[in-house]
Amino acid sequence: MCLGQIVIDLDRRIKCRGYCDHYCAYCGSLFRFDKRQSARFTHFNFFCQIVFLTLLLTRLWPQIFNSFGSYIGCPEGSEKNEYLCISLSVVYRVSLALVAVFAIVLYVTLSRDGGSMVCNEGCWFWKVLVFICTFFGMLFVNNENLGWFIDTSRILSIFFIFLQVCLLIDFFYTWGESWVRKYDEGAVEYKYYLLLFTVLLFVVVIYLFIRGLIWFSGDGCFWNVGVLVLNMILCTLLTGLSISNLVTKSSLLTSSAISAMIMTLTISALSSDNRTECNSLLGEDHNTLMIIEISVSIGLLMLVLGYLSLANDSNSTSTVGVVKELELKELPPGAEVEEAQFTDEYGQLRKVRTLRNVSDPNVWPDGEAGTLAAYKGKSFVMFQLLMLLAAFYFGVLLTNWGSIEMGTAGTDSYMPNDSAYWIKLSASWLTCLVYLWTMIAPRILPERFGSQRDSHHQLHEQA
Repeated sequence: MCLGQIVIDLDRRIKCRGYCDHYCAYCGSLFRFDKRQSARFTHFNFFCQIVFLTLLLTRLWPQIFNSFGSYIGCPEGSEKNEYLCISLSVVYRVSLALVAVFAIVLYVTLSRDGGSMVCNEGCWFWKVLVFICTFFGMLFVNNENLGWFIDTSRILSIFFIFLQVCLLIDFFYTWGESWVRKYDEGAVEYKYYLLLFTVLLFVVVIYLFIRGLIWFSGDGCFWNVGVLVLNMILCTLLTGLSISNLVTKSSLLTSSAISAMIMTLTISALSSDNRTECNSLLGEDHNTLMIIEISVSIGLLMLVLGYLSLANDSNSTSTVGVVKELELKELPPGAEVEEAQFTDEYGQLRKVRTLRNVSDPNVWPDGEAGTLAAYKGKSFVMFQLLMLLAAFYFGVLLTNWGSIEMGTAGTDSYMPNDSAYWIKLSASWLTCLVYLWTMIAPRILPERFGSQRDSHHQLHEQA
C-alpha cells in the first residue's frame, strides 16, 4: 500500500480533520483564500505561533524548563548561565520538532496523490502530536548528542538564505509592479504611495549608512568602513541602473526596498564583529542589539513565508507551467486550452498556451482532475521544502548561527562571531548580484528572460 493511501485511510478512520481543519476553512472564508492558499496559510500560521511562543517562553519564563536541566546537560553555576543554556537548548529542540513535522509533510507531499492533499489540508492532530512528542522527547537528550543537528542546520540555512534573497527580490518586484500598474490603470492615489514609500526606504538606507559609520568605525577598523562605503556605492549604482534605458522592467520602489535590505544585512553583519573597538554596540547596548537583530531577521523570514503562503494561484492557473505539469491530461470540466500570440518589447513574436474557464480557483471540482490537480505539480512540494529549510534556519537564527557553546559556563544568548559576520555580509553581496542579474538578464538572454513578466500580465488580462 502506498504512503498516500495510508494517509487517506488514517484520515477516514480516525477523523483527523477536526478543529484545525475548521479553523483552516474559517481563515479561507475570512480572508477570501482559495483552498490551496488556506492549506499553505495554515502551515505558515502554525510556524508563526511556534516561533512567537518559543520567543515568549525562552526570553521571559525559561525557568519552566528547569526540571529538564540535568537531562539537557547545562552547566551548574550561576542561575543566569543555567537559564541561558536552557533557553538556547529549548530553541534547538523546537527547531528539531518543526523539522520533524515538515519533513513528514514533505515526504507525503512527494507522493502527489490523494494522500498529499489530505496531509496538506488536514491531519493537524497528527502534526501537532508529532511536534509535541519530538519536542518533549528531545528534552531528555543531552546537548552533546545534538551537535549533528546544529551543524546540519548551519549548512542548510545557507541554502535557505539564498532562496530567501531570491524570494524577497521577487516580492519587491511584485510590489513595485503592482502599484505602478494600478497607477497606470487610473488609481491616482498610488502615485503618492509610490513616492512616499520610495522616499522613506531611501531615508532608511541613508540612516543605516550614517549609523553604521558611527557604530562600526574606530582605530584599525578600515575594513568595516570600507564595507559600508562599498555597499552604499553598490546600492547607488543599482538604483541608477534600475532607472536607465538598459533596464526594461524595474521601479524606484523596488530599488529602494532592495537597497534597504542590502544595508540592513550589512549593519547586521557588522554588528557581529566581536572587536569592541570596531563595534560600539557591544557592552551596554548588547541587549538592544540582540532585540533589533532578532526582530529584523524574524520579520524578513515571516515576510518570505507569508509571501509564499498567500501567493495567488489564480494567475498561475492560466500560465504555461500548469498546462505542462498536467500534460493536458487532467483538465477541469469545461476548461479549454487556447494558444495566444503577442509581440514582446524586442519585436519578437511569442506563442503561449493558456487555460480558459479556470481563472477562479474556487471553481475547481472535487474530482481527481480538479482538487488533486494542484498537488500533482511542484508548488506544494516547493512550499513544504522551504518550510522545512525555514525550520532549520529558525534554530540558528535565534542563536546567531550557532555561536553558543551550550555546555560551558558563561553562555550568552546572542554573541557576535565570525561565522555570522561573513554569512550575513555574503548575503548582502548575493542580494546585489541577484538583483543585478534580474535587471540585465532580459538584455543578455532575451529569448530566455525577455518576456516572462510581460507574457504573465498579458495572459492575465486575456483570461
